[in-house]
Amino acid sequence: MDDDIIRGILKVLSFLMRSVLLEFIDWIGASVIRIIDSEKDSRGTRLSKVIGWTLIAFVLLLTYYCMNYFTG
Repeated sequence: MDDDIIRGILKVLSFLMRSVLLEFIDWIGASVIRIIDSEKDSRGTRLSKVIGWTLIAFVLLLTYYCMNYFTG
């Protein structure tokens, strides 16, 4: 009985995480396009921020797939 509750909670969390990840990846893509288009701003600072956010998105994506693997 407790396993069913835990699996249900993990499935809800994985659904929410997937929705957030899709929006996050879309935002990263828009940021990369903005960086490529802008020539006035310092590219190094903005690019390092995008790389950092990309790494965070990768960790979240890995967590999402691990949650799906363990919940079946």
